[in-house]
Amino acid sequence: MDSIVQGCTPPFWTQRPTFRRQAAVIVSATIVSLLVFASVSSVSTIGRSGARPSPLSLIPWPAKLVHGPGVFRLDPNARIVGRGAALSEARKLACELRPATGFGLPVSESGTGAVSLELDPALQGLGPEGYTLEVTSTHVSIRSAAAAGLFYGGQTLRQLFPTEIFSASSVKTVDWTAPVLKIEDRPRFGWRGHMLDVSRHFLGVDSVKRLIDNMALHKLNVFHWHLSDDDGWRIEIKKYPRLTQVGAWRGTACAIPNTLPGETCKRYGGFYTQDQVRDVVRYAAERHVQILPEIDLPGHSRALVTAYPWVLPSLINTSKSVQGHKANALSPAKEQNYRMIEEIFAELVELFPFEWFHIGGDEVNANLWKDCPEIKELLRREKLASHQEAQNYFTRRLESILGRLGRRMCGWNEIAHDSLLKRTGIMAWTGNEPGWAAVRRGFPTVFACAPYNYFDMGYPDGNDEPDSQVWAGLIDVERTYSFEPMPASTPLSLEERRNVLGVHSCLWTECVRPWKSKTGWLEIASSEEGAQYRTFPRLCALAEVGWSEHLKRSWVEFRDRLGPAHYLRLFCRGIKFRVPPPTVRVLARGQFEIVPPFSGAEVRFTSDGSDPTCASPLYRKPMVSADPSKIRARTYLAGRPSAVCSGPDRAADNRPRKAR
Repeated sequence: MDSIVQGCTPPFWTQRPTFRRQAAVIVSATIVSLLVFASVSSVSTIGRSGARPSPLSLIPWPAKLVHGPGVFRLDPNARIVGRGAALSEARKLACELRPATGFGLPVSESGTGAVSLELDPALQGLGPEGYTLEVTSTHVSIRSAAAAGLFYGGQTLRQLFPTEIFSASSVKTVDWTAPVLKIEDRPRFGWRGHMLDVSRHFLGVDSVKRLIDNMALHKLNVFHWHLSDDDGWRIEIKKYPRLTQVGAWRGTACAIPNTLPGETCKRYGGFYTQDQVRDVVRYAAERHVQILPEIDLPGHSRALVTAYPWVLPSLINTSKSVQGHKANALSPAKEQNYRMIEEIFAELVELFPFEWFHIGGDEVNANLWKDCPEIKELLRREKLASHQEAQNYFTRRLESILGRLGRRMCGWNEIAHDSLLKRTGIMAWTGNEPGWAAVRRGFPTVFACAPYNYFDMGYPDGNDEPDSQVWAGLIDVERTYSFEPMPASTPLSLEERRNVLGVHSCLWTECVRPWKSKTGWLEIASSEEGAQYRTFPRLCALAEVGWSEHLKRSWVEFRDRLGPAHYLRLFCRGIKFRVPPPTVRVLARGQFEIVPPFSGAEVRFTSDGSDPTCASPLYRKPMVSADPSKIRARTYLAGRPSAVCSGPDRAADNRPRKAR
């Protein structure tokens, strides 16, 4: 292997064929980027007082930034130097800069270079993920106390270059410059995560790697892999092969029937082999992303109990879970269940080195247990007052198993109980209040609150969009950005604040499938694109919530950093992100105005009730209409349209349809 790239795994998105087909479009996006960049409003600087003199669009925004005069120019003769142990991070940065620039960017351990990376023990005060980035007119220096900080400094540097730096193929027409500045940065929270449910809809290794790449770009560091549920078991377990032989498939020809509304498939599913998992774990580690595996127990287990029915209670009834499934919870009274779980977990901890292991524990249908004589005997023997306490008993047993295997257990907020060790983690999903309660009881807690961070919820401001969930409310980017796990209105002591590990978002995939709008404006070609449409740009907002200081964040500022520059980065990476629609407001005396979703947005409109196209008039200022209710508007970004936004008379039509 060429010594220049040795030890570097190229980002998986650079190998995606769609990028080559999009080359011409990306060039046009470059032109759009250059035109609209100048129109982005200046906003207040985060980390120091005064106005920001240039429209930087860094996401997430750094802790401290000071501008200087001039620019740094990356040219074909540039070298990257990684001193000592920083060499591997220098190679990664070179791999990320080569595709778009077309430059060789040789990497060396010594000498001088246009870009240098160095581990500096004096920066330990910034933590392992903190870094300094200094850009002068002749040189770029990235320094950190640990490799993760060097990596994140490299992600910030990439965002300082023109947006086309994220293209997967060489762009010849761009001057690769970055502004002169100094940055000192560190994250607010050590845990910044995102969950992908692959049980309801399976996404393959390539899709998972692309997601990890995009998480790393946004400085997220925990990928939560939801590997089992009622709808499918997704990971090979050698001791129990029927988990994938039977539990990984559903349909009319399978033991597990079609589970989601409208499904008619004969056989659907898939699973990851242990070798594939090792490959993904290694890939994520290179990008400083830890992988949190989840095996949901004792409920949400229909795939498991279909493969091995003996794990069920000896006597079951016809009660159903919240999702309407019968017989989907393991018996807490069978000792062989604990032996099976320990053997499964023993294989999994060999694959996942992360100290945390997620056991689910949510939405357990305890009514399934009430008629079983073995469970009645368990209640009597262990002096348990209810079936909820039987679940607590089950959870404590899992806590002990994982402790013997050298892992810390975490689970959804339903498992929070004072009988658990205070080293066990709680993931608060039903709201902030359960999270605060867990924090005050001494549990390390991650906030993954559904009303802000569940990306399977619908967007509130568009028509004719993919089916979505709505039970936790409609969630736009602004709502995710407003999320705060430690508001001033809920005072926590210093010790309690230490128990707030960080923030987390979740994508459940009931609605993630190919889809085409009735009017043809949007087509979701695959489950991966469906996942991307729901995840981005909301994940960008979650990333800044986790990284940047709460009191230094501004929604208006973030909105204008997101668009258009960061949207164009996502476009260059081939992400099927959602373009935000504008807002139509009807004023007095027949006037209307259209509020763009970000400064400088291209907004097209009609006044006759028809849907706008790229040839419709460009909106510039408030106007008069004979019938403002017929105003329709949409945003265009690099040729990609948003959903149509209409006048207030059709506001009721903006609700996404519920999937089930």
